[in-house]
Amino acid sequence: MPRKAKNRTMNKLRSIVLNLKNSETFKKILLWAIVVFLFLYVFSIPSFSAKKVLNYISYVFVAGIIGCSFLYTFLYLKFPRNKFFVLPLILVAIGFIGTSIYLHNFDSYRRWLTLLLMTLTMYAIYLSFLIIDDPRFIMKIIIFAFLAFSIYFAIVYRKYILSFNISADLRFEIYFDNVNTLGFYFSILFVMAFYIALTFKKKRELLYYLAALVFFGLGLFTASRSFILVSIGGAIGVLFLRFKQKKLIFLIVMVALIILLVILINSVPFLKDQFDRMLFTVFGLGNSKVDGSTLQRTVWANYAFTLGSENILFGYGVDGFANISGIGTYAHNNFAEMICDFGIFGIITYYLMFVVLGAKAFRSKDTNVNFVAVLLFIYFIRSFFGVLYYTKDSYLIFALCLYLTKDIEGIIGYREKNLKSNDCYDVYI
Repeated sequence: MPRKAKNRTMNKLRSIVLNLKNSETFKKILLWAIVVFLFLYVFSIPSFSAKKVLNYISYVFVAGIIGCSFLYTFLYLKFPRNKFFVLPLILVAIGFIGTSIYLHNFDSYRRWLTLLLMTLTMYAIYLSFLIIDDPRFIMKIIIFAFLAFSIYFAIVYRKYILSFNISADLRFEIYFDNVNTLGFYFSILFVMAFYIALTFKKKRELLYYLAALVFFGLGLFTASRSFILVSIGGAIGVLFLRFKQKKLIFLIVMVALIILLVILINSVPFLKDQFDRMLFTVFGLGNSKVDGSTLQRTVWANYAFTLGSENILFGYGVDGFANISGIGTYAHNNFAEMICDFGIFGIITYYLMFVVLGAKAFRSKDTNVNFVAVLLFIYFIRSFFGVLYYTKDSYLIFALCLYLTKDIEGIIGYREKNLKSNDCYDVYI
């Protein structure tokens, strides 16, 4: 290309960029595009992630978040540098070492690429949160996306819901994902909606109690024990945040919550049987039968720890347990899976993310930042019941926790003052 023509092209590009920077309309369009893509991505996680072909819909929405958030940041802000992202990148590197040495198969490399994409997605979502810059509004986007999924879920399983059939039947009609994963989604959103309602800023936010009730009610139909445990654990955490200065009220509410939990479990025969079997299998309590599911998960976790101990430094790579064990599936325990797949360096790196974010949450006096500790606690508990290190929802929550602790990082007032989020969104939700 001749030099003059090249200069004309560069001048045109500079002119286009300058016009976009000066356009308030384009800025608002880009901002709301980020909100829409974020809503659609969150909706797609439970709706399509476990479905072949349809799972690629999530990637379309991720591309939208990446494109819009990067463009907005390039035009109007500066790309934040955060040392936290060194940790997931180290995990990606450790995964590549093990995968390259021990596995050598396409599916494992594809899973490794997914892990790399999740790190990029987390950064893009973190950028989008910084751009939106309103903690409660961001949580409301996530809640409304899952409310949309809840309608989808209720339509698909309407015959169970309308007949109030909480049994093993739904567990064998897997339309979205396995019931324990679905139950965990509902428990996370139950806790988030419960938090918004319990710490309401305006009276209309009391309506989020209804959202919490919807999530808890639908979660019961998954008949997942982990849903009950995680929901109750998260609710206790939220109650503690709300009433930590009023110990007596917290104690009364706790007792009431325990009584309601006992009544609930004993009122639903299938749930009572599930918990009886689990307690008998793990602790030998009661006269129930051995629970095959609990026993199988325990055996798989022990096997994963045993395999991991034979290659303790870097593990066998992404999906190492499924490949090396010959079982063909994951260990159903994040600690065991990570020891087998990433070794001691990998599991330390992964849970160091919990430690870093948790330390920031405990240092703050802001309730939104303290809520990070509740979210991390929920995911820590979930680590005993499933594998998290490559799931879309875990990286979404990591991004949320990272955003909520941003003030401690020194990123205060990241967005420009003329687009303060309270002015922008408060009329909508």
